Amino acid sequence: MKALARLVPLLLLSAATAHAADVRVGEQRELRVDGKAFFPIFVWLQPPQLFEFHKGIGINTMMGEMAKSGVSTKQFLDACREQGLWGIVHAHEKNLAVRDHPALLTWMFGDEPDLRARLGYVRPVKTPRGDDGSLNVWWEGEAPAQASFKAANWMNVKHNYLSGGRWLPAEAKPIGTHKPLLARYAVDVPETASYRLWVREFHKSWASPTWWRFDDGEWHHTPRELKAIELQKVPRVLSVGWCMYGKVRLTKGKHAFEIKADEVRTAGRPPRTGDNAMVAFDAFLLTTGDKPPLSPPRPPQPRTPPSDILAQYQAWKKLEPDRPVYLNLTAGFLPQYLKYDSDKLYDGYCHATDIVGYDHYPIYGWGKPDRVPEIAAATRKLRQHARDRIPVWAILETTNGGQWVSAKMRAPHPHELRAEVWMAIVNGAKAIGYFPHVWKPRYSWCRIPEANQAELRRLNAQITRLAPVILAAPARQKVACQAAGGQVDVMAREHDGALYVFAVSLERKPLKAAFQIAGLAAGTRVAVVDEGRDVEAAAGRFEDEFGELAVHIYKIPWK
Repeated sequence: MKALARLVPLLLLSAATAHAADVRVGEQRELRVDGKAFFPIFVWLQPPQLFEFHKGIGINTMMGEMAKSGVSTKQFLDACREQGLWGIVHAHEKNLAVRDHPALLTWMFGDEPDLRARLGYVRPVKTPRGDDGSLNVWWEGEAPAQASFKAANWMNVKHNYLSGGRWLPAEAKPIGTHKPLLARYAVDVPETASYRLWVREFHKSWASPTWWRFDDGEWHHTPRELKAIELQKVPRVLSVGWCMYGKVRLTKGKHAFEIKADEVRTAGRPPRTGDNAMVAFDAFLLTTGDKPPLSPPRPPQPRTPPSDILAQYQAWKKLEPDRPVYLNLTAGFLPQYLKYDSDKLYDGYCHATDIVGYDHYPIYGWGKPDRVPEIAAATRKLRQHARDRIPVWAILETTNGGQWVSAKMRAPHPHELRAEVWMAIVNGAKAIGYFPHVWKPRYSWCRIPEANQAELRRLNAQITRLAPVILAAPARQKVACQAAGGQVDVMAREHDGALYVFAVSLERKPLKAAFQIAGLAAGTRVAVVDEGRDVEAAAGRFEDEFGELAVHIYKIPWK
């Protein structure tokens, strides 16, 4: 173990040398830096002022240069070098200027291209006549002939969920000091008929009731209780949906349509109200059809398909043929999270990169501590897509306060954090990353509970010390494990005259595991690394107890 310890500082110190490192992927899918195996332990998207802190908990690599932070890529890498850390930056042409920087480890593509694309809004009807024979008249909310107001700035958003990309927002506060918010439109009706009027608008759970009329006819009221269908969220706290306003008989020819608001808005649910008026109009539809104007079904699509990533990869490799590129995905390849008809697109992503990884946060992201064992399944599954030539990396949780779960959701406990890391490594991960960002109760780059900081300090030091073992070739000696009433994943490596067995329980309960190793002599003392104990082997086997999600590393003298 002392020999391993002497190797620990070598690659960290190489970041401070004056030459650009030669970085390649080795035969065991490990990263090799200037010919030496290296296990990256990285953290996602952090400012330079936190680099010293992260180094103190055992981080050796910083991923992502934060292009919008005011820190240049060179400044980012200079800060890495100052701390003896490696840096991973985006594969942008402007970053070619730092291709020879001594702290540059690998390149990276944009994050999570497999997220579901927010497909733009598509008109649900044809004009002037639909496929069902209905007459349809469509006009855009953002293009009135006249309006008594200027568009409300904070609501004046551009979004592909809006018809035409925009809508007409209006706000008056306090309502008693303003004239009604009124918009007038010119409408050309193709034939005399009875029409239904549909309005796609900011939904009335938060908007004001409205009044509408054609020409100089009677005003019709739409109450704040009117329900919208097909609600879609646009930026900030805004949602848009269709409301059926009513029926009207119109003659062929040109008409004037007016819509106004002169009441305070709803405050989430009637009868609660605010003190201002607020409306936003996206589109209007007159139709003789009797079906609601629902969007046509479309299969989900990734926001950046594998073909686009492959084109980026091929173009980049012409500029930078040697240094590897990293691509990070979600855990959408797992069946329970699959967003698409098939997981085959993940084969395509793995063809378009040198290193592939995933992020998955069972507690921080989903609020489901029982899903911690999914880290093992995710690593195995992505390795299947990556096949033998592509290293798999994993980015894991460290804290709480995520965007998508309750602020009351706890952080992972230290033993859960430890289990996730070893589940990933035992199942083939060649690097480990951590995500420390929080959004609740307020945003912070990094807020890791003290207990988890202590665990990361211990865990990362252990990984760094054992990196030459972890990155070695699989042991020639087969190691099998049977656990009564549960699953224990194992990885076996031979190094420096010893057989190492890494074992992690996927269970939330205690269990006993039996390890079968042909040729293991009875009476052999099996050391349990970093636990100050050993286990006596029987002929060809040994047993040990595992607590909840426990991790044990065994070292056996071997020739």
